[in-house]
Amino acid sequence: MSKSKRNATFANSRRQCICAVCDETLIYKNLAKHFHKFHKNPKEKIPKGTKPVETYFFSTHSSNETILDLDEGHLRSEQISEKSMPDNELVFEKVDENEIHKYPDSNEKIILKLNDIQKAIVDYENIREKNDDMIRTVNEKVNLILENVQKLRCSSSSLSSSSRSLTKNGTTKVYIEKDLDSACAAKSIDDIMDRLNNWKLHYPNDTAKANNNPDGLFCIFCSEEISTTITGVIRYDFAFGDNFKRANGLPREFRNLKTKIRAHMDSPFHMERILARLEMEKITQDKKFLDRNEKAGMACARNAYKAIYSNHSYLSYEVEIAKDVANNVNMGELNHSADFCSEMVDCFYTCLSTRFKEQILLPLEGTGRPSPVTIIFDKYTPMHRTLNIIALNTYICGSLQTVFLDCPVVQHHDAKGLAENVSSSITKLYTGDQWMQSYCGTSADKQMILLGYGTHLDGMVSANGSEFFSHIWDAGHLVELASKDATEENGWVSDITAKFYSPKSFSTTRWATYCHTTLTGFLSNYPYYYDHLQRNQNDFDLTDKINTLDFALKCAILVDVYSEIAILSRTLQCPDLHFWHIHRAVTITCDNLLRMSNALKNETLAISELQVLSSPHSEDCLFRWTGDALDEISKFFTYKSKPIRNKQHVPTVTRSSARKLEHQDHSQSERIRRCRQVACEFIDSLHESLQSRFSNNNSEVLQFASKAFDLHEIYCREAGNGEGVNAFMKYADAAIKVNFLGTFAADKLKEQYDAFEIFVRESKEEWYDNCNFSSKRKFEKKLYNKLLHNPSTFPEVNHLLASATVRHANESQCESIGSVVGRHYEHRGTLRAEKITKEAFIAWNGPLPFSQSNTLLRDALCLRFGGGPDKWHFLRVTKRTDLLQAYLFHSKVVDRLNTVSCRINYI
Repeated sequence: MSKSKRNATFANSRRQCICAVCDETLIYKNLAKHFHKFHKNPKEKIPKGTKPVETYFFSTHSSNETILDLDEGHLRSEQISEKSMPDNELVFEKVDENEIHKYPDSNEKIILKLNDIQKAIVDYENIREKNDDMIRTVNEKVNLILENVQKLRCSSSSLSSSSRSLTKNGTTKVYIEKDLDSACAAKSIDDIMDRLNNWKLHYPNDTAKANNNPDGLFCIFCSEEISTTITGVIRYDFAFGDNFKRANGLPREFRNLKTKIRAHMDSPFHMERILARLEMEKITQDKKFLDRNEKAGMACARNAYKAIYSNHSYLSYEVEIAKDVANNVNMGELNHSADFCSEMVDCFYTCLSTRFKEQILLPLEGTGRPSPVTIIFDKYTPMHRTLNIIALNTYICGSLQTVFLDCPVVQHHDAKGLAENVSSSITKLYTGDQWMQSYCGTSADKQMILLGYGTHLDGMVSANGSEFFSHIWDAGHLVELASKDATEENGWVSDITAKFYSPKSFSTTRWATYCHTTLTGFLSNYPYYYDHLQRNQNDFDLTDKINTLDFALKCAILVDVYSEIAILSRTLQCPDLHFWHIHRAVTITCDNLLRMSNALKNETLAISELQVLSSPHSEDCLFRWTGDALDEISKFFTYKSKPIRNKQHVPTVTRSSARKLEHQDHSQSERIRRCRQVACEFIDSLHESLQSRFSNNNSEVLQFASKAFDLHEIYCREAGNGEGVNAFMKYADAAIKVNFLGTFAADKLKEQYDAFEIFVRESKEEWYDNCNFSSKRKFEKKLYNKLLHNPSTFPEVNHLLASATVRHANESQCESIGSVVGRHYEHRGTLRAEKITKEAFIAWNGPLPFSQSNTLLRDALCLRFGGGPDKWHFLRVTKRTDLLQAYLFHSKVVDRLNTVSCRINYI
């Protein structure tokens, strides 16, 4: 050994230091033996920062296998301390002040001129402080994540099977894997992987994996099963063995493997990866929780909306919830009671009314203005409450729609009070008087028209005149009134039809269609009625009434006549029928009735010709039933293969009746002639009543609009004859007078109408002239929708076109709305009228409770809970598990319904 070596050894042997555990002064060379002998497992933990640095240099491990007890203590068992190493634990040599090197631009400490070991101690202190800051930051983030994780629902699944959080002595300790101390006792590779389930076998390539030749272990968080990187991979030669449970000791290679695994798991890189994993798992867990909560909320809201939309009671919502839970549908655990369904009514109504306010004020692309509107008004009385049904005809969502507004209880019965009631209901869904700028008129039944409430509405809108506004009587009602007038003039009709109607359910507004249906069914089953009455001994009188020639032939004629009336009535009940379509449909029906009357009056017309007589507007036969009846009666004197009598049997013969029967001609031809004569009188009366009723309902402004915009009129007249332009200018002048259109020069309006007429004529299809009424109406509807919902060069003409197309009276829509309101009132008379109105508004205007209602459900839930899906409450969330009750399924409501006892036990 050289002299310098001996001097160095001698100098080191005389150097002294102080033990940090027992404060004993020792010679430097004996420090390691002292620590291993007396302080291998100290009873009191050394505070962080006070541990002698020699313990890191005199470790039993090799230099490349050293474990940083500082990090280990911070992450495993020791409480974090902000203390620094005391100055008295370091022994510095005295140096001159001139030899002090300062670093003013750095945060590091002043470095003195020390010996080698003292320099190492100071350098370590600087490194330790940097590591402490980094580890403290990681620890704070981890603790913050754990705090947020604890806020998750207590009954939800844990983050993962390999992660857990413990709280002891006020210190949060994070074990990303299982206990490291337990893993240190592992005696096999399998034991390591069982205790630390984030370590798996590592293979150098695919071939080695196929042959099961691993070259070490890898951390699943930091590396992959087959990789070329060294980060997160601990190499181990499996030739030394992989199971030492029966061996007396562990080989150094296996101990080094465990030491390296522990060092890797205490490293900052591994902690960062774990932190990222925790953050990702928290995000995933939060997303799963929010998704589950959102699905439960949407399912509950859909059941509530279905109950409201379908006129079910609020208690039916609870039954639907219990049913879906029984079907293993995620319905959450909260908001399962009927109160939630009741609360959602206001939310659904608010969302729908808000959307209506937005859409009703949107300008049409073809006009640049909001759509014109007409008001539909009718009365309805459910549960002894008289309501005013108020609705609007307007263009919304790309088509002409009837939108239900309100059904308040009637407070006034005079015209002025009704007008104010209608105005107050409209302002609920309009802002101020904006509806007045789009108002075109009203439509109602006889009572409202004759009362004159529309005149008061006109005065509210404009004081300059009311020529532009129209008040149309419901067309379907007029048809039934005309039929009633003709029936009253011909009493024999009531002798037949009065047998099958009930006075309580009799309806004069829709009777013609029902009459046709009933008579058709009766004659179709005539043989069966005949046989049944013939077998019954007590029904001879009734049999004598239905087996006569007069009854059979008149019934057949009535079926054919009421068939035309029924077709007209059903046509006029279409919700998007323009008023010029109404008059054309009435004209077609009148032409058919006149043709039928002339055919019956013509006695020279053969029965075979009568059977093939068709309408001039279609190929449908006009005398389908009458022709067959005349043919069978004339040839066989039977009807439906049943014998009929030539004259009616009179059970009690008096002198007056005997004289009448004696002077009457009872021949078959005479009987048929008389039946045809009375039938012609009834048809003529019906024809006159229809023309009279509808001619009184056609105002001057409607005539102008019909000539200007009726597609059939435009195609029939010659181009450039001026009739259409003149009618349009009169219609425009009336609109300008009430400030509906604004002020425009007449020349500009004429130019726009000429462009409109040219466009319409160029859009005519070749098949238009040969199609029926229904096809022409559909073509016109499609063409005008295209004009109104696409940019155009004649917006003012389109605006007047829209005002003309919304003027149609359709009481059937009000009656349909009334039936919806009545269903919501049924067996629920204790509900307030406001609640019923909201439910009816939802049922009429809302989407079906299927996929098309998803947006409405989401918006209503956001309104109910005051925020997005993260604010919804359908799952229990609490930090205290003792507050959670052990419910059988999901909620108290489901528990209650599932524990209801049944009369016959079948569980």
